[in-house]
Amino acid sequence: MFIENILKRNWIEANYIRQRASNECKVLMIFLAMHGLKSEHDENQGKISKQSLQSNTENAEPMRKNNKTMKNDSAHISAENANRPTGKKRTESYYNHQITKITDASGKNGSNVLIEAKRKGAHDSDEIIRRSEEASLLLLQGNPNIADLADNNRPTKLAERFSELYSNEYTEAFEELERKQIREQDIIQILLNIVTNAYIYCQNKASEEYICLKVQVKGDFRQKGYSSDKVEAFWRGHAAKLLKERGLKMKTNICENFIREELHKSLPPPLNKLGKKLSAFVSSSVEIVWFMSIQDPPLCLQWIEDKDNQTEFDTDKYRFYTTSGKYVEYCVWPLLLLYDKGPILAKGIAQGI
Repeated sequence: MFIENILKRNWIEANYIRQRASNECKVLMIFLAMHGLKSEHDENQGKISKQSLQSNTENAEPMRKNNKTMKNDSAHISAENANRPTGKKRTESYYNHQITKITDASGKNGSNVLIEAKRKGAHDSDEIIRRSEEASLLLLQGNPNIADLADNNRPTKLAERFSELYSNEYTEAFEELERKQIREQDIIQILLNIVTNAYIYCQNKASEEYICLKVQVKGDFRQKGYSSDKVEAFWRGHAAKLLKERGLKMKTNICENFIREELHKSLPPPLNKLGKKLSAFVSSSVEIVWFMSIQDPPLCLQWIEDKDNQTEFDTDKYRFYTTSGKYVEYCVWPLLLLYDKGPILAKGIAQGI
């Protein structure tokens, strides 16, 4: 019994020692693993630091070169700006440079003008604005697909005003003439004649003004000694803007002259004295079609040609007046196009049959 107890105690102690040794081995393995990871991490950090140091060393020289180049450019720009003319000399120099740039910007490449101006050192706000306007002029000149959003009389706005003219002043003038016991179809013809004659009158006056303005501008520049090529280039780049500016100042005279010279062709003898509403319709009609005529290119009005009620009604271009039908009986309001044979800005109105 005594011997059995000793053997049992020895077995328990041996088992304890074996279990403890196993735990100590596990702890040692964990320690070694953690130490290995730390060494690998330190090694990676060392590599990254070396790469960063090498990169900074490689980039230092280009950065010094860039700083040197920027200082040289700044000194060059300052020297150029110090030598730029001021006052009257500066104005003359600007226009000489402007005309040259317009001549060089073939194909209406207005962006080249502005880029060139900035490259040459045009850093003050006034000159940058002038260059921007110059580039815009070259892009807008003769191109109806690019709208000048700063222009309150651009084609889309004129189309809106033309539609509102029919909805408002036309309706009021119509009612005023109805009170004079005039037949409906006769009233429609009177109001349509006013718009038609105003359009023809304004188209002719715009063409005359364009020619007069061209002669005046070219004459002024030739007197200042500019070559024919530069004068022609300046005119091509600024004709539309100059005509619009002149047209805005002329609108009142155009309206007064039309009433005095041409309106009697649109009215029957009993209507020689205009009523208040009819007078407002005439004034608005002339003003709108005058602005249409001085666009670049001019907006275009079209009327249906009535061929003994055999003209088919085109619903893509016209709306029905009071009755629909396959054919057109008469035209009530003209069709408005962006330019001759161009896209439609506003549909016309006609009576179907």
